[in-house]
Amino acid sequence: MKKILIIMVFLFSLSLFSCGHEHSYGSWSTYKSATCTSSGIQRRTCSCGEFEEKTVSSTGHKYGSWTIERQPTCTVDGIKSKKCSACGDEITETITASHSWQNATCTTPKKCSKCGETDGQELGHSDNGGICSRCGEKLSIDMKTKVGDPDVNSFFGFSYYKNSADGIKLCWQAENISGKTIKYYTITVYFYNSVDDPAASEITGKTSKTMKFVGPVNPSENLIIFNIVDYVPTCRKVLLGEITLEYMDGTVDTGWYGYYTTYHNSSLK
Repeated sequence: MKKILIIMVFLFSLSLFSCGHEHSYGSWSTYKSATCTSSGIQRRTCSCGEFEEKTVSSTGHKYGSWTIERQPTCTVDGIKSKKCSACGDEITETITASHSWQNATCTTPKKCSKCGETDGQELGHSDNGGICSRCGEKLSIDMKTKVGDPDVNSFFGFSYYKNSADGIKLCWQAENISGKTIKYYTITVYFYNSVDDPAASEITGKTSKTMKFVGPVNPSENLIIFNIVDYVPTCRKVLLGEITLEYMDGTVDTGWYGYYTTYHNSSLK
């Protein structure tokens, strides 16, 4: 009986030593701290000395705001960086260089608002009855597209004559190629001397004169000047400049013609 009791005490003691009882763990505590890039370990221990562990995920970096190290330009990349407040790790990124383009307009090409560089061509006006449909500007038309070349083969050709009183008689004839019937046409002529300086009228003192003529002039018919236009003693060249065509439908075209004639000369420029 005594031997049996001793064996039972020994077995009980052995069970206590091997913790065959239900464990009673304490609180979790940090065994290895987690970092920004590596996991940590927590451990809790039983009164018998047995312990268990669990993994704690890495914390990840805690980056602050971006700091501009180098400002980008239109053609050179910039650099920005930020640091982790926990470990000091730093990352950098490129800020791509780029122009800040403003769209092209009727009269200007695409332009960078930062450096002024241009790219491509201006759009040009979009003619809609003498008004640009894009910008609303009233357009000055190349009148050679509305009034044909001077007819140098007409009876008097394209020329001017001076009478004894220095009266300038201008001879000009050209075709209405506008496709519309012209109600009135207004033409401004300019006078030049032998060295191409402006020549002044002895009556008005001006170097140009604007004249208005009454139509109608139907399509393919001729606009004609056969008049004493002014008295300019030093005149050696007459230039036909601005022309305004007022049509029967109420629309108007105005623009530059740009042909000139010299005294008794039917050559064109």
